[in-house]
Amino acid sequence: MNLNKKKKSGIVILLILFISSILCIELNYQKPSEDILKVFNQPYNPAISIYFKTNLMINRQYEVYMPYEFMAEPIIRIGGLEIYEKSRAKIRSGFFKDFSITNLTDGNTLKIDLPKDSKYGSESASFDEKKFLIHQYLPNHIRLWLVDAITGEAKVIVENGLTQANDESAQWLPDNIHILVCTMQTTATDIAPTIQKDKCPLVYETKGIESQNRTYPNLIKTSEDENLFDHFAMIQPMLINTETAEKKIIGERGLYLYMQISPDGKYLLYKEPLKPYSRKVYYQSFKANWVVLNLETNKKQILSTLDSYENLKTGWVSTGRRWYTWHPLKQHSLLFTQSLDNGSPDLTLEYSDEVRILEVPFDGEGSQLFKTKKRLSNFQFIDDSRIFVRENVRKQKRSIASILNLKTKQSYELWNRNSDEIYDLVGNPIMETMENGHTKILFNNNKIYLSEEGLSKNSRKPFIDELSLKNFHKKRIFELDSKDYTRIIKTDLEMKRVLISRENRQTPTNQSIIDINNKKELALTHFTNTVPELTHLQKRVINYQRNDGVKLSGIIYLPEKWDGSKRLPLIMSAYPEEFTNSETASQSSFVENRYSRPWGSSLLYLCLKGYAVLTEASFPIIGDPLTVNDTWMEQAEANAKAVISYLDQEGIVDTNKVVIQGHSYGAFMVLNLLSHTDLFAGGIARNGAYNRTLTPFGFQSEKRTLWQAKDLYLKLSPFLYVDQIKKPILLIHSMEDTNPGTYPIQSERLFEALEGNGKICRYVQLPLEDHNYVMKETHQHLLWEYEQFLDNLFK
Repeated sequence: MNLNKKKKSGIVILLILFISSILCIELNYQKPSEDILKVFNQPYNPAISIYFKTNLMINRQYEVYMPYEFMAEPIIRIGGLEIYEKSRAKIRSGFFKDFSITNLTDGNTLKIDLPKDSKYGSESASFDEKKFLIHQYLPNHIRLWLVDAITGEAKVIVENGLTQANDESAQWLPDNIHILVCTMQTTATDIAPTIQKDKCPLVYETKGIESQNRTYPNLIKTSEDENLFDHFAMIQPMLINTETAEKKIIGERGLYLYMQISPDGKYLLYKEPLKPYSRKVYYQSFKANWVVLNLETNKKQILSTLDSYENLKTGWVSTGRRWYTWHPLKQHSLLFTQSLDNGSPDLTLEYSDEVRILEVPFDGEGSQLFKTKKRLSNFQFIDDSRIFVRENVRKQKRSIASILNLKTKQSYELWNRNSDEIYDLVGNPIMETMENGHTKILFNNNKIYLSEEGLSKNSRKPFIDELSLKNFHKKRIFELDSKDYTRIIKTDLEMKRVLISRENRQTPTNQSIIDINNKKELALTHFTNTVPELTHLQKRVINYQRNDGVKLSGIIYLPEKWDGSKRLPLIMSAYPEEFTNSETASQSSFVENRYSRPWGSSLLYLCLKGYAVLTEASFPIIGDPLTVNDTWMEQAEANAKAVISYLDQEGIVDTNKVVIQGHSYGAFMVLNLLSHTDLFAGGIARNGAYNRTLTPFGFQSEKRTLWQAKDLYLKLSPFLYVDQIKKPILLIHSMEDTNPGTYPIQSERLFEALEGNGKICRYVQLPLEDHNYVMKETHQHLLWEYEQFLDNLFK
């Protein structure tokens, strides 16, 4: 192109975008062009669940987007609590509808008679898999259905009064007859507090104690906030007999977190937040009592008190008893975890944590079960004398797993690796849900089973290994090796059948059961391609390297009929990830043989408009976990240069027409690249954080505070460098973003800075949406915005 013509064209584009940027327009939701909309509106395939115990398959149609009218319902957001004000349902990202049951023995299917055109959650099966619960979400309440999995008969077990303030509103007891439900149990005088403006001065005072917390929104600030929180968070537990419909109130109305029923069904373990509520953290981190409630006598017993997390430094854990759980193989024995190093990641004592066991009457210090040299991540029982234990070393990003014999105190280390590694993994133990509802590692004939994706440098072969606990020899008993992309989903308890999924470029995900012994495969679903416009796109896994030799990768999609004769404009998306070394940063899980059916406002749709689209471009930031971000900007630029250079050498893209897109931390990346490089023609940034002084106690993996690394925080704040931005920006932010650090004010202030410096920006505020977008209207509108932005940029 002639240089003068190019300059004139650029001026026209800038004027068009500038005019729109200084206007505030209330714009109705728009829809993308017809060729995109046609593909976008294709239905999604049903989801299924397999019940091996009863040989049944549950089918449910997924409603992948949240309806506008549901999102428009008033939401209570206070102190970390997020529920719909009227129905008391937790915030969701989608619904199910049209349930049916297929008998895998004879192939017969029963339609479950539920009200049509309604919204449901996923089913919750009893532990014998003979019945299940389904929540129906209505505008003003939640209705609970009980379904007989054998006959398909459905009946209402709770008409109204349920609340999901603590996430779980209903759970099965070990007898497969009773359920524990959470109800509101409000009275005539229990009126919701009105949200008022502050009536008096608010005074905050420090006490000389370090308190380094992320920047959380919607915290409790006043006594009225406390009352509002109490009103909506309070629940009344109730036991219901699903056979007789008999109801029994248990415990007192109050705050219940992490409710867990003992294996014999006689006790309830939970955490009870205490007043005064913290003004710095969410309710899950309030000061709280650990409590056991006897379900037969209604006697409440306080086990210990856990301090608020508000003064807990990054990388530290609480002192004292920080976590309780039931021993899955005993009737009602409690296990609790506590630190032996004062919760510090810096002390180098021989042991960091211990787990102790507490028997009825649940008092005293109990007895030590085992202790760990590193910080305990979690543990799972194999049998009553052997445990699978995971530990981690946060500063070195190390993951350690071992099998510990409680009797001999001997252990077998299964792995000790960098937690970022994805190649040649040993595999995770296959779990089983026992008849009492608790889980343990599947254990047959002194053997456990390890399952993994089977990813290596040159191949991908999902597998199941058998590990002998006598001599710790491993034997591969099952492996998938095909041209399809396959996954192992679950096995039966006898390790005779494996449920798998398979897909390829032209066929969506289907599930089937394979007999481990004779390898016969029974197809359960037969879904066909509904979006050939996308699956016929050219798809390539690309591998390249940046200037320091780090190997990078990504997936590029090209228009179906592109023949290489003309270079294409490119839209690329990426998300920075931290690694401790170049070896793990270079590992890739990308494959070409997956079905391409995007969800939401995926950039992939833009291939239909003639663009090349690069998704998930590698963007590693490599270094010591404590100082990795010191070279963040240099490495980010090197990542971007590497992929553009590669695609230029391959003759695929026009390097003058490359747009960078990112969401959240990816949006932060977009603005930094536009501020410090001239690699891009424009950028699309969604729900990002651009002023790091507003996240002073860390961001992403950064462990230092603003005052410990002031230069870094300023250097990585693109807000401070908007005067250097030369290219147009499409800035997007949801108006109800509750993600710590990415308050909407981040984009509001960035837009003001861009406008004040005469830069080109279109700023879109999305109503009703949180950090991740869930409405069809939103995603369709964003696709329209992308089209308009790119058309104006490149016309």
